[in-house]
Amino acid sequence: SESKTLQLCEIRLKGKNGKEFYAQLASIMVWYSSCFSYRTSIIDVTERKRMEEEIKNIAKFPAENPNPVLRIAQDGTILYANSSGTPLLRNWNCKVGQCVPDFLLQLVADAFSARSIKKGVEITYRDQIYSFTIVPVADTAYVNLYGEDITDRKRIEEEIRHLALHDS
Repeated sequence: SESKTLQLCEIRLKGKNGKEFYAQLASIMVWYSSCFSYRTSIIDVTERKRMEEEIKNIAKFPAENPNPVLRIAQDGTILYANSSGTPLLRNWNCKVGQCVPDFLLQLVADAFSARSIKKGVEITYRDQIYSFTIVPVADTAYVNLYGEDITDRKRIEEEIRHLALHDS
């Protein structure tokens, strides 16, 4: 009984009911009754394909955020930064795989020791002011930082304070 290498492929098929589904074909050439023949199995992998697509879409979610999203390990190593977060990293002279500046390392350490979400952490970058929420993720050794540009809000607050001082 000599057999050859297993061959796999995934294709889209149409069932008897007319509905399309994804299938994995697994074929192997085997020696049977003095000749080679193929033994093939068909497995419905539609649910697995749907879940893979959902995981891919979820994974893109932080990257598509127009605001900065960062993931920082407990030791201060930057694990992830979306495209909106990379200018901040450049400003801090660091990149993914390197350590955050000391001020941010302390904020990360505080979030881990408190084991609670820390909101309203303001970080200035050039002429923009960001409010970050630092979220320690349960059962992991990292925190996520979610930034929001609050520059306009801060300018309006300053204008209101200025007007209040001059009106009294």
